Amino acid sequence: MKKYFICYIIIGLIFLTSCSSVKNISIEVLEPAKSSIPLKIKKIQIVNRSNFYNNNSINKSSSYNDSIYYDSLYSTECLFGLIDELNSGGRFDSINTDSIINISANDSARINFPIEENKIDSLCKENNSDALIELFKYKYCDEVNFNYLYALVIVNYNVKTISGWRLYFPDNEGEYYEDIIYDTISWSNFGFDYDEALQKIPYIEDAFLEAAYKTGGKYAAYLTPHWVDTKRMYYKFPVSKIEKINLLINNNDWKSLVDIWEKYTNNKNYKKAAKASYNIALAYEMQGELKNALFWAEKSFSLFNSEHTKKYIKILKNRIEQIELIDEQMSR
Repeated sequence: MKKYFICYIIIGLIFLTSCSSVKNISIEVLEPAKSSIPLKIKKIQIVNRSNFYNNNSINKSSSYNDSIYYDSLYSTECLFGLIDELNSGGRFDSINTDSIINISANDSARINFPIEENKIDSLCKENNSDALIELFKYKYCDEVNFNYLYALVIVNYNVKTISGWRLYFPDNEGEYYEDIIYDTISWSNFGFDYDEALQKIPYIEDAFLEAAYKTGGKYAAYLTPHWVDTKRMYYKFPVSKIEKINLLINNNDWKSLVDIWEKYTNNKNYKKAAKASYNIALAYEMQGELKNALFWAEKSFSLFNSEHTKKYIKILKNRIEQIELIDEQMSR
């Protein structure tokens, strides 16, 4: 009986959501790098200094050896995530994963010190590189929490990571840029018992690998323009053509959608005209025509003073400013 009760709750939530007059869609937007790297920097050398070993231990336990193995495995996966993201961005010359230089230390404290200036110069010269990226710290841990909603068991699984990065340039008198990134990757699921709730939660090693890879990708955002997933809203309007509108959205046919909504922009009902104008703004943004998108968003706001439209106008203005910076950062 409890199972049926929970199903009724879920169906009810779905019904309430479907009755809403607005709907969210996913969109990828290109954002500029958080740091502006000189345009002359093309070739990057990657160095992993996050691992250490203790050669003073005579009898090393299997748990110690396992720890060394997994630390190396996850820090390497973190660098793979960085390399893949940098390569996909096209800002720098392609980086081969086989080119990673591993420098281990037998004292963990030594890892926290920057690489010496002469070592930086020699590594860049030997590998014909314009800059050097160092992963000097990679730490990780996990936690699992269980909650309850009526007969449901809800599991939340989190992997937390801390990664430390340094960016060096040769002949730069030992100066460098350092960033520490704190990140959390989460998974959640529910079921009628613990086993069912845990079914879609990844195994620990797989979760640590995924978290490491994503952490590396996060650092790439400091160095190169990158794509970010976000949400946009549109009005389910006009209701009489909603099935056709949904089909066109699924087919990414935004030009045809503009044709539909444009017919309502001079409607005597100013709220309907505002909704149509807002949707046209979204259609132009989806096509990459940000100035046209801003024009229609401002028209929508002039027809109906909506706080959401006001925020959307701010988003579009910010994106237009960012495009100029992205063009500068991507110049080769």
